[in-house]
Amino acid sequence: MYTHHVTGNYDYLLQVDVADLPAYEDFHANRLAGLPGVASVTSYVTMKTLSAETP
Repeated sequence: MYTHHVTGNYDYLLQVDVADLPAYEDFHANRLAGLPGVASVTSYVTMKTLSAETP
């Protein structure tokens, strides 16, 4: 489990696990961006996980 403190102009924070960047591109273009009510999507790619809590 990851803990996030989020502030700013975001409505939702989604953590998406995909196999690679082409898989994320498919998810973004063909699933997420086409949903009703989704006006924009901002993506940040994790380069390294510094810490994670396990249940």
